[in-house]
Amino acid sequence: MVEVCDLCKKRIAVFKCNVCNINICNWCCDKFQIGQVTKGWKRYSGNYNNFLKKYSKECSKCDYCFRNDQYQMDNKSDVGFGSASYSFIYKDKLVFSWNFKELAKKKIRLVKEEENKNILDYYILGDSHILLGQYKIAYKNLIKAVGLMNGNIDNEDKILIYIKIYQCCEALNLYLEGEKWINKAIILDDTMTKLYRYKGDIYRLQNKYEKSIIYYDLSLDNLGYNSSGKMDSFYEFAYIGLAIDYSKLNKYDDTIKWANKFLNRIGDFEYIYEIYEKIKNGMTIDGLGFSFDMIVDLYNLITISYLEKKEFFMAKEYVEKSEKLSPDNIETAKLSGRVIQGLNMSNEINRLKKQLEEALSNRILVTANFNGEIKADMINIGDGNTNTFNYR
Repeated sequence: MVEVCDLCKKRIAVFKCNVCNINICNWCCDKFQIGQVTKGWKRYSGNYNNFLKKYSKECSKCDYCFRNDQYQMDNKSDVGFGSASYSFIYKDKLVFSWNFKELAKKKIRLVKEEENKNILDYYILGDSHILLGQYKIAYKNLIKAVGLMNGNIDNEDKILIYIKIYQCCEALNLYLEGEKWINKAIILDDTMTKLYRYKGDIYRLQNKYEKSIIYYDLSLDNLGYNSSGKMDSFYEFAYIGLAIDYSKLNKYDDTIKWANKFLNRIGDFEYIYEIYEKIKNGMTIDGLGFSFDMIVDLYNLITISYLEKKEFFMAKEYVEKSEKLSPDNIETAKLSGRVIQGLNMSNEINRLKKQLEEALSNRILVTANFNGEIKADMINIGDGNTNTFNYR
């Protein structure tokens, strides 16, 4: 007997879903994997976005999440709009997901069972484990990829693997080894400016701030297309690196300059806050290129820089931006308290300054008049030979 999908009530059920534990069709399965809401999923889950975020990990464990590479997905939904998703084809298998981390889990499941793994297999495993924050496992797979390198591998692919190993080394605090892999990459292509940005990162992490600044500047001064016709897509992260370096060196004007340069690259505060509100209200926005924690940290760094410069009103402007984006952030609240103290101190200093200025102004007038009277009394007294005058 043919069973009907328990979700959409229209299509033929193919298997029992690992997420909802009921019989569903491929169409409903596809929609959940790509994060697209349907009437059936909305009816079952209530709050679909929360349900999706909570249970997508179960979807990644399911044996029915794989499709053949010729599979044609229906992108239409019976409610709402389309969706954005990531996909990956390995040999004759296709996997896809709305979340790049969940896709990484599926990629690992596809590739790890391969008996005779090649460089590409180890690279895929390494890259996927990096996305999941599993740097030790990623490092081991990428080193195996290096071991299989031969004359058939072009320089661009070698550099790609070297960069991934560097990223593992950075995360594992293996800074000297990370620098070694970046140097290997630079030897193969010294026109790739992001490699100099990575060197800036490595030196910054080793507290070599002047050296770090040199390489960040080098990455920005030579920004452009490399020998392969590609450009550093994340060059603006050098701005953050420079802001940190200059802050460490107590050069606050430069700290403010570079932090603002990154923020201005995104947009003004009104635009940033608009995105924040959308995400807060449940909208999923992938590919932003920044996190709101990062934005708040930058606003706070600028706030501290203005506090160090005793420019309390400017500090107030930036800490208020942080408070709007992180109303429950304890560190921001503490910083706001310091700003209020600074403003109060500044107001008190200005009050005392004005008081002293007025007092001194009055004293000058009184003293000038007083001295004038004495001087007048000293002139031509008696025979005009007065040399001293005693005032009581």
